[in-house]
Amino acid sequence: MWHPFLRDLTAKSKSLLLQHIWRISAGQNISSWEMLRSWITSILFILGFISIAVNCSLQSDRFDRQDRDYRPLQHAYYLSSFHMNT
Repeated sequence: MWHPFLRDLTAKSKSLLLQHIWRISAGQNISSWEMLRSWITSILFILGFISIAVNCSLQSDRFDRQDRDYRPLQHAYYLSSFHMNT
């Protein structure tokens, strides 16, 4: 399921890209500043999309026992029944 910000982000980047494609296909000249701004905006949208996607995939929905157990781990050697019987 997509994050609501991702849907807005992709919609904005699509509309921006389509606007520039339409202006180029219509024969309108785009200044170098506008072209640079569109490239920077597109790169920022892509980086924002990637960072949000990575952040969403790294968050765990489950509660793990290790999240609340702060006791030091014991070695398996001390927990084995062989060691207790000797």
